[in-house]
Formats: sequence, structure tokens, C-alpha cells
Amino acid sequence: MHTSIVHIVDSYKILPPRIAVLRLQLLRHKKITIISSYSPTDAADEYELNAFYYQLEEVICSDKVYHKFVVEASTLE
Repeated sequence: MHTSIVHIVDSYKILPPRIAVLRLQLLRHKKITIISSYSPTDAADEYELNAFYYQLEEVICSDKVYHKFVVEASTLE
């Protein structure tokens, strides 16, 4: 983590194998959550895809912070 933002990090967690959550405490008690995910490739089976999107939805819905940013990356094979 870059030293310039360490002081505003409220929490972080890695949800294996493809999701990371970073919560930042900004000025005046405002918080934001950044959810980074890496979706399965086209080679993944339907079960793996469904499990990934279910987990991502759970993370997004369970976070009580008003401002959320979801970043998703994927590669096509």
C-alpha cells in the first residue's frame, strides 16, 4: 500500500480468489469503499461464474457505506 494513503485506510480484506475490498475514511467522517474484482475467464464453467457473481453481489450489498466504487477486470480466452 502506498505510504500517502496509509493514514486514511479504515480496513481492507482479500476474499479469495478474486475480490479485494478497501475502505477509506475521508475528511468529515465520509467513507468510501473500493471493491476490486477479477472475473473468471470464458474458460470457467457456469458454476464458477455463478459463484463469483454471487460472492461479488454479497460483498456489494453487505457494505453499509454510501459511496462504493466497483472495479472489475476480466480477460477473454
